[in-house]
Amino acid sequence: MAWNGYLDAAELIRVRDALIAADLFSPEAFRALLSVLPAGYRALLPGNPGLPPAMQIDQILRAMNLVVNLRGGEVPMRLVLAQAADYAADAAQRDLFEDMAAQVVARRPAPAGANAAAGSAAAAAVPAQPTAMARLAAAMPSLAGAEVAPEAVIGELDTTLSVNFLAGGLAAAGSVFKIVVQRHFDGAASFTSGDTPDASSGTAWMFRPGIGITNHHVLNARTGTEPDAAPGDLRLQAETARLIADFRDEADERPGLVLGPGSLIHADKTLDYALFRVPDELAQRPALGLRRHPIRKTGQQKIGDRVNLLQHPMGRPMRLGFRNNFVVLGNNDMLAYLTDTNRGSSGAPVFDDSWAVAALHVGSQPLSVPEFDLMGVTVRRENFGVPVQAILADLAANAPAALAAIGGAV
Repeated sequence: MAWNGYLDAAELIRVRDALIAADLFSPEAFRALLSVLPAGYRALLPGNPGLPPAMQIDQILRAMNLVVNLRGGEVPMRLVLAQAADYAADAAQRDLFEDMAAQVVARRPAPAGANAAAGSAAAAAVPAQPTAMARLAAAMPSLAGAEVAPEAVIGELDTTLSVNFLAGGLAAAGSVFKIVVQRHFDGAASFTSGDTPDASSGTAWMFRPGIGITNHHVLNARTGTEPDAAPGDLRLQAETARLIADFRDEADERPGLVLGPGSLIHADKTLDYALFRVPDELAQRPALGLRRHPIRKTGQQKIGDRVNLLQHPMGRPMRLGFRNNFVVLGNNDMLAYLTDTNRGSSGAPVFDDSWAVAALHVGSQPLSVPEFDLMGVTVRRENFGVPVQAILADLAANAPAALAAIGGAV
């Protein structure tokens, strides 16, 4: 029988629609999604930047769907679906991607020729994976005959907040920006095919009046395999970086405001922060309030405190990360938490529930305390940031001129 691919047409449409719903369909986000594939194979995938993103995704999904496996044994469709499940913040979207990945494993065709029997046996040995709906139905208890009574609090923690929380978050959002950084090498701006600027994005915010902050690695704009930007290139990348304020709608195509010459004040790779002067047009935006004391939590204490992030994950319109947003560990040097983030969230402000900034978000890492279960999921990774007081202490000790330039200590 002719090979027609791992997924049928209806399943491919479901995957495409889930990628769009999960905010993984912009060119920048989809490139990050495909980064799990070998570079040589990525270069062979169809690419037509003139088409709408949804049509580009359709073309690439159909191409991957017809590849049984690469020379090294990798199955492109399974790799991308697993990566999408890892990126998706919504449980229903994760379930769909995981179910489709399981279907790919179950439908892998047996090799032709002498190894056909062995391949068939190997395929038969892969246990059938129940769908997400089947897993949910099996886990749901029967409520027949049960007495139902009202509950004020489900579990040990009250998850309700004053409605003023919403107003505080909306006010804070006006001082959080998307930052776009064009890469420079040897003093020259870098461009990709079609003369597209070779750029990456992150999140920035008002640290002091007229002063913005983001991560050093956001302005550095290098991959893990590339050496750091030379000092001159780092300066150029800061000066040509663009801030986009109030970016909350996909249809918003404003290019943003260029930081301009002399904007970089100080950058520190160790604590991963960078301070810069914001353009005059944004200088009157209020600085966010800073916590005077770090959030403290040891590995022995039960989870309770929560933190919230205003961010631009994958360069998309601003999103609020605040679900399952528990603090895992907190001290003078680090704040670790479970709040959802993604690429492009780097540099975001980490707020407590009163909208005071506790830390500068940096990234994710393996869990710093023993693994634990949260709502039926084993937690193995955490997001983390640098407490704002650690940044101020570093400036006082190692860059007093920069500290004076931003107005001194709190």
